[in-house]
Amino acid sequence: MQTVVQQRQGHEVASQEAGLAFAAPDGCLPHACWPYRPQTKGKTERLMGFVHDDCCLGRVFQDLADLNRPCAAWRTEVNQRPHGTTRVPPVVRWHLEQTALLPLPTLNWDPTPVETRLVQRACFIAYGAKRYSMPHPDGGQCVTVKADTAQRRIPADTVLIATHAVASGTGQMVVDPAHYVGLQPPCHPTHYRSPAPPEPAPAAPRGVRWDHPALTGVVDRRPLSVYAARCEAGGGAL
Repeated sequence: MQTVVQQRQGHEVASQEAGLAFAAPDGCLPHACWPYRPQTKGKTERLMGFVHDDCCLGRVFQDLADLNRPCAAWRTEVNQRPHGTTRVPPVVRWHLEQTALLPLPTLNWDPTPVETRLVQRACFIAYGAKRYSMPHPDGGQCVTVKADTAQRRIPADTVLIATHAVASGTGQMVVDPAHYVGLQPPCHPTHYRSPAPPEPAPAAPRGVRWDHPALTGVVDRRPLSVYAARCEAGGGAL
C-alpha cells in the first residue's frame, strides 16, 4: 500500500520515509510482501476473522465497556488453549518471548501529521478549509505544516517560521499582523484586493458620422423652385 511502499521494481522496494521513521526507533526493518498474495500474510489477517467469529458474532453490545467485559473473559480462555500450529498455549509462548524482547526505545517517534503547502501571494497557506497567514518573505515558497491538536506549526526545514492556533470554522482566516511588518507599501490581508480590470474602451458612436469628408463641404442654398424645375426637365446634377 502507498502509505508504506513508495515504489517497487521486482524485489527492490522503496519504502515511504514516514514508514521508516515510524519503524526505526523500535529497531524494525519493514519487509514488503508480494502484492495480491495473501498466503504471505495469512496468519496476520486470519486473526481478525477469528476474533470476530469466535468472540463477537451473534452478540449485541450496549457500549464499549459492555464489549470489553466478554472480550477480556474470551481472551483469557483462548490464551489457555493449545495453539493449532505450535501446540503450546499462547500464554506460555508469551512468557518465553518476553526473554527475547529488546528494551523500549529511547527515541520517541513524533506522530504529528506533516504536509506541504504553497504560500500564496497574499501570504497565506490553505489547510483544512481554513487560511493561515505567513511571513511575507516566504510568499511563493513551499513550507512544511505540522498539525497538532491545538496549533498549526509551520517549520521550513528545521526553522520554525510561524505558529497559529487551530481555526474552528470552515473558511476562517487566521492572521498574525507581525507577518506583514515591513511590507512595502504597508498593507493588511483584509485590505488585499485583486487589481481592478482596465476600463473598457468607449464604444464607437452609432449613426451618422458628421466628420465624413462628404459632409464637410459647403452646401449651396437654393429655393425649392430650382429642384421642381429640374424634376420637370428629367433630372440631372445640380
